[in-house]
Amino acid sequence: MVRHLFIRALVLTLTGFLTLAALCARGEQPKPNVFVVFSYHIGMPWVDNITSGLQESLGSQAELVITQLDIKRFPPYGRENELLAVFSSKASMCAPRLVIAIDDFAYQFVLAHRDRLPPNTPIVFGGVNFWDGTRPPGVTGLVEANDLATTLQLMVRLQPQARRWVIVNDQSETGLANHKALEAVLPQFGQHEILWLGNGSYVDTEKQLAQLDPVRDAVLLLSWNLDKTGLARSYEEAVTRARAVCPAALYGVWDFYFGHGIVGGSLLDGRTHGHEVGDLAKRLLAGESAGAIPVITHCRTRLMIDARELERFSIKLDNLPAGAEINFHTPSPWEKHAGVILTGLAIIVLQGATISWLILIRLRRKQAVASLREGEANLRLTLDSIDEAVIVTNPKAQITRINPAAEKLTGYSSTEVTGKPLASILPLLETQSGQPVVLPSLPEIMADRAKTLPAQALLKNRAGAESIVVYSQAPMLDDTNSARGIVVVLRDVTTQHRLEEQLYQAQKMESIGQLAGGIAHDFNNILAVIVGYGEILREQLQNQPSAAEDLQMMLRGAQRATDLVQQILAFSRKTKHERSPILMQTVLKEALKFLRSTVPSSIEIVPRISTDLPLVLADPTQIYQVVMNLSTNAVHAMRGTQGRLEVRLEAIHADTEFAVNHAGLREGEYVRLSMSDTGHGMDEATLKHIFEPFFTTKGQGEGTGLGLSVVLGIVQAHGGGIFVYSRPGEGTIFHLYLPALSIARDDASATTTSIPPGNGERILFVDDEPAICGSARRVAESLGYRVTTFNNPLAALEHFKEHTSEFDLLVTDLTMPGTTGIELADAVRKIRSDLPIILTTGFAAELTENSLQAQGISKLLLKPFTTTSLAQALGEVLRKPA
Repeated sequence: MVRHLFIRALVLTLTGFLTLAALCARGEQPKPNVFVVFSYHIGMPWVDNITSGLQESLGSQAELVITQLDIKRFPPYGRENELLAVFSSKASMCAPRLVIAIDDFAYQFVLAHRDRLPPNTPIVFGGVNFWDGTRPPGVTGLVEANDLATTLQLMVRLQPQARRWVIVNDQSETGLANHKALEAVLPQFGQHEILWLGNGSYVDTEKQLAQLDPVRDAVLLLSWNLDKTGLARSYEEAVTRARAVCPAALYGVWDFYFGHGIVGGSLLDGRTHGHEVGDLAKRLLAGESAGAIPVITHCRTRLMIDARELERFSIKLDNLPAGAEINFHTPSPWEKHAGVILTGLAIIVLQGATISWLILIRLRRKQAVASLREGEANLRLTLDSIDEAVIVTNPKAQITRINPAAEKLTGYSSTEVTGKPLASILPLLETQSGQPVVLPSLPEIMADRAKTLPAQALLKNRAGAESIVVYSQAPMLDDTNSARGIVVVLRDVTTQHRLEEQLYQAQKMESIGQLAGGIAHDFNNILAVIVGYGEILREQLQNQPSAAEDLQMMLRGAQRATDLVQQILAFSRKTKHERSPILMQTVLKEALKFLRSTVPSSIEIVPRISTDLPLVLADPTQIYQVVMNLSTNAVHAMRGTQGRLEVRLEAIHADTEFAVNHAGLREGEYVRLSMSDTGHGMDEATLKHIFEPFFTTKGQGEGTGLGLSVVLGIVQAHGGGIFVYSRPGEGTIFHLYLPALSIARDDASATTTSIPPGNGERILFVDDEPAICGSARRVAESLGYRVTTFNNPLAALEHFKEHTSEFDLLVTDLTMPGTTGIELADAVRKIRSDLPIILTTGFAAELTENSLQAQGISKLLLKPFTTTSLAQALGEVLRKPA
């Protein structure tokens, strides 16, 4: 017994050692990383299908690291640094064996930043439309080439009577490639008249499509995802809308159009395209060099036909070319029931006609009952699953069924409304006039099918809450084309409508910013003349105290005008949220100064601002936005009355008890901003919801309900807290707490300003305003400089070419007729790269220190400049150590 146990233990031990040795010998290696870069975003059929193809082709041999540049929804201009940061980060982390770039932008982006990849990393491209036939070292790929000739041959074969081809194509990057490719093959079909559509708005194109002749015209739908207004549509929405309005047959070249209304075509399949790109990648992973693999210029396509569309236009299956894939074909009764029929015939022959007939009837009856039950169950499941509200009536407009979405939207249950008139639970109102919407009856719908088109209205539910809905109606027709009732479909678009209002508001603010930039240039030039000559006069009137005092008042007015322009620019300008140590009282005073000019005179603004306040780490633009949002709400609450807005700023120490009573705050030092008004106040129910997005107590069209939610987000992002106290009829007070910085701040008043003199340096001064040139010359010459001025930048450039070595400095305005200051500086530096340059402007929203240095600009001087600021700028640049 002991011997038996010993032998068994020895066998198990040896088996374990052998298994462990085998595993160690096998030593599975990790799969190599393949970096995949898409131009577009997840959710586009093209991107998703190619991703599936790549995963099916490479999934077992490589680890795919995927990134989307998302340029279709968010154009890349202005996002270059962000895109490069994401690309570089992923490339660094995954150390790819090779890179796959899908579509033109991604391919060019990868090529442009190839230095961010490991050395000698090969590149495989796919989905590229614009390929010039050349390729850099280490690159191979697959050109996205639609088989347009085969699709056009299919149109000739299926519709030989069509004499005009209508091409629907937009001006997007894909559309331009389609246009170029189609122009190359159209001469082979010269007997057809060609009509190009898609360059206008969607409405214009749909009107033209609706007027086509189904016999004379055939439509080729290429890319119709962008109209001239910049509005975008998905591929499915584009083809569905074209099918809805166009009476003629549609053809296409993309697989994601198939099944949505096109007859068919030689279709480019994203999954197949992904397989082909993956096959090239596998060859590289196997050890082949990219230079030895030729670029594939003709990708595979599939000739696909939708049998439902053939039936719609009475096109026979006999006309189809060989090899075509027929989809959605409904089999004939013989194809569906051949076995049953043959079995019945055998029974009739063997057992007699009567018995066979009864069995066949019984069988068919069972199938009909089962089919009816299954159809009823499928219909119920479908109606219960969709998001749109569906209401079904009988011919007398009495409700027979509503789905759960309709119950939620109207507030009524299915059992409550069955048998009731449709109008009793669907009180629709016109969105503009507020008048009741009268729904057409079934005979009216049958007489005028236009009444079934989608329309927008306000819907009050059972509780009285309003929603914005898009509703449509359609008659229910039986096999004899008789009307059995009405189907009403409603979609809640309240959130979408609010988002559109936000977009409109954002566009208005962007327009204000552009307008402010234009005003700043001209107004600052005027102020520069006033300040320049005013300071010259001040030097001349030192012995006339009365006149000098009057002049000083004028200069103070000019400075106030300068501050006002800068406040407008700060309010409307798009800026990055960068936090820095700031004095809250400075930001608050600027905001109140701007607010005073916009608030009705019936409202008194009372500032109570402490002078000895600590610094806070904050973004001044966001703090400015907080003050303006709270002030706007307070003014609205006091509208139509004599009101009082008190703004208080003070330092607060939060002890343990204070922090416990103010959730979200910790012990320490804070700066508290308090804003109280004498408005109508709020009750407890309203106070519970004021910080929720889209919640508003204002009337229709007076607000989006986002102001206080934005304020809350900003304060919390700064590590602070916000608390509100209010009662009906007693006004409202907001307390905002921002953490104080425990650092000392410099006393700006202790600094002194010195004016460095010149030493005979020669300055070339260029500005399109003669008065600015004159005042600047006199100021600079009084400081000891020699100045040559020009009002024409091109004339200044010609003079500089002839007297290159005579000048020590160029001072140029940014915005001038003929050329810009940046362009003039670039031309001058090409002649003398060592010449320092000062750029003057009144609007520097898009200029940064790094961007100016990259363009050879030594310093930026904002208009209107004073004698001191001009002298300091000249001295700083001319005396800067080499």
